[in-house]
Amino acid sequence: GREIVDVLSLTPIYTQAPDFTHAGYGTSPRRRFEITDDGTFWIGTSNIERDGSSRPFDENGLYAMTVGDASQKTLVIDSPIWDIFKDSKGALWVAAYDGLYKVTDTNNKIHFDFPKEGWFINQTIEFNGALYVIAKNFYHDPYAQTSQFELYKSGDDGASFEYVGKMGTGSHDSRSFVYSNTLYILLDNSLYYLDGQSTIKSAWPGP
Repeated sequence: GREIVDVLSLTPIYTQAPDFTHAGYGTSPRRRFEITDDGTFWIGTSNIERDGSSRPFDENGLYAMTVGDASQKTLVIDSPIWDIFKDSKGALWVAAYDGLYKVTDTNNKIHFDFPKEGWFINQTIEFNGALYVIAKNFYHDPYAQTSQFELYKSGDDGASFEYVGKMGTGSHDSRSFVYSNTLYILLDNSLYYLDGQSTIKSAWPGP
């Protein structure tokens, strides 16, 4: 089903897991929920179908609740959510249909428009004390053969986006991780890395 379950007690934490349709073609539910140090459970949801239409009975937006008590959900962002990232200071960076949000609690959020028209933030990650965002030129159609991905370095306040470089085309999602002081970005058929310099490089296939 669509439950998120506490593996220790085997009890459901949440019974309407985020966007089950998208889980099969790009966005994984693990990137759409987060638990902060104060015990708040954050759920990112989207009801957008592949063709751009909406599923009328599914939730849409960023919700906050106490773990195990879905009856007290609070809608924090009223926009389709793609990704949630918690930085080293405990703030949440939320990639939404209408841009990037910095969220510190249910009453404090800051919205930033992504400056490139027709592009959306796919993922956010922290590297060498800076915030990086992976952007894409589609939202709801991951099988578009013209898909493109680009990397941007964002200011600590989220208000600026400095272009770093272009990555592969024809992919439908990205995964990123930091290993041995290097930022790696995995697309469907290619791997890129940033080792502290200002240029992103191809690791596989080779240049």
